[in-house]
Amino acid sequence: MAETARQGLASELALALRMPPVSSVQKVLFTESSPNVGGQELQILQQMQRLSDSGVEARLLAPPSSGVARLAMARGLSLSAVDFRSALDPQSLVRAIAIVRSWRPDAIVSHSSHDSYVCALAARFARPRPVLIRIKTYQGARRPRTWALNRFFDKLLVPSAALGTELQRGGGFTPSSVGILYPGIDFAALDRGRTLPLPREVERWLEQRPGFLVIQAAMLRPEKGHLFMLEVFKEFLAEIPDARYVIAGDGPMRSQIEDRVRDLDLRDHVLVAGLVSAVAPLLARADLVVAPSFVEPLGMLQAEALGLGVPVLASNVGGIPESFADSEAGILAVAGSKESWGRALRGAHDDHAALRAKALAGAPSVRARFSVAANIQRLLEMIVAGRTS
Repeated sequence: MAETARQGLASELALALRMPPVSSVQKVLFTESSPNVGGQELQILQQMQRLSDSGVEARLLAPPSSGVARLAMARGLSLSAVDFRSALDPQSLVRAIAIVRSWRPDAIVSHSSHDSYVCALAARFARPRPVLIRIKTYQGARRPRTWALNRFFDKLLVPSAALGTELQRGGGFTPSSVGILYPGIDFAALDRGRTLPLPREVERWLEQRPGFLVIQAAMLRPEKGHLFMLEVFKEFLAEIPDARYVIAGDGPMRSQIEDRVRDLDLRDHVLVAGLVSAVAPLLARADLVVAPSFVEPLGMLQAEALGLGVPVLASNVGGIPESFADSEAGILAVAGSKESWGRALRGAHDDHAALRAKALAGAPSVRARFSVAANIQRLLEMIVAGRTS
């Protein structure tokens, strides 16, 4: 009876998520060799949990000391330890072969170089061979290994059409081998979290400084445009003297950003808040969320904000414009142009009431496009499509 109930629940969840039938994809093996935890690793854990809830078995292969492995164990997700010390590590290959042959997954979804190539080789020892999916969330300065990606994997999934076009423009990829997998955002969790208290020091700082609130939540790295935004904000203050700018996040540029805040005499108007564990209450307080990136395959900040009905001003680079489909609340400015950003920032302030109304009206569209259900459905569709590629 318990098994019948479980199957019934799985069928209901599959229908709700508009998945391919659960019986067509029964086991998915996720792999990750990175020692760190970022958006990519959190997406893996979210996908594993949702697949498990729908009746699809999910397992993670990762180094036992990695951040994603520790989180998987804490969440009660299935984990097998593989060191993934290199792309051709013999010990990892032997271990991966044993797991793939005994567990017999329908698909292997890999996220980083070392784990993807080890598991692509391991899959050759399994019968039937699982579908091989490679997730690529960004493209660095080096050209992608087109030959290896084309021959080792059935599908290459990217987070935006912009990144897919960039890869294809580089040569060697056919349109059918590259698919788009937008990240899944748990908007229900954001809704629950928006009323959580902010860190006391952040709350105190905001209470002492009422005014137009600009928020940026991102890793403190050069491509995120924090130093550029400080220059734009300095000029904005000449017209809107009660404006505030909160920078949430951590990273290698923190001390440089803090120094620049001091050099521009912005300490009364700019708070470098560090890593804020719950971003939802910060976004909910914002009058405007900014993403002044110079490079961005997609970015989730603007989608999270728009899904909460908060207006966004962002650079017109990479996949960012794809977040704004059907939403007039998303304003695009020219990346790196102080004139374009200054004009857009003043316009967002002066027309804020209308912009907020548009953000609220456009939120359902954003939520549908970036929902966890849509992400899971698309992943399973790509696995099924990989069987025939």
